Amino acid sequence: MKKIVGGLLLSLSAVTLMACSGGLDNTGKETSKDSNAATSSSAIEPVDENYVEKGKLLEVGQWTDDEGYGGKITLAKLASPKETIQILDGFSILINDIKILEYSEVDQNLLESDVSDGFIPENSLTEDGFYTIQIDYVVTNDTDNALDFYGLNYIVTDQGQQIDVMMDNLNYSNTTTFQPNTKVEDYIVAPINAEAMSDLSKVTLTTSELWDESDGSQLVDEKSIEVNFN
Repeated sequence: MKKIVGGLLLSLSAVTLMACSGGLDNTGKETSKDSNAATSSSAIEPVDENYVEKGKLLEVGQWTDDEGYGGKITLAKLASPKETIQILDGFSILINDIKILEYSEVDQNLLESDVSDGFIPENSLTEDGFYTIQIDYVVTNDTDNALDFYGLNYIVTDQGQQIDVMMDNLNYSNTTTFQPNTKVEDYIVAPINAEAMSDLSKVTLTTSELWDESDGSQLVDEKSIEVNFN
């Protein structure tokens, strides 16, 4: 199984969204359209009910500390389709969660460096940070053959922005060869246009093609799915 992992200062904070102290503990919880907000209180010091100490951000408005750029990460928009795209009989990709994350109060020197180096485009910037889109997915190969598949090729917003996943990503874990009878969790994080954020309501995801690993022959072309934010 070939797996590629990469990223900038987002590190694992963009995926696990772990924090260090105070607030909610979302460890072990799953995102769902009907999830209820948990609250936490302290007899010594009041804690923001939207602050997540451990685990993933599960509801819009929840936030945690950013260990990469400093400042904080807030869940701005969420879609949890839990929808499976059948690529081939016995081979599928499950789209779990799509999150729009706002990085704010970030270290400006670090941010300016990454903007200057072309990693973060200016159209994703806010007054004190930037926006990203994060997609978590699971690929299942129940066939008896090793297959090559690159997950997602493109993300297109309803505001007309096209994101080339492999070229525009900031952080990713991307398996490229799936051995027979395996299941793999992967993710992608990419910058997204901040100016269109208030009107953003849906995205279209396009998968990669599927190839036979043994001879390189293409088995299936790209497939697309449209997902609305909650």
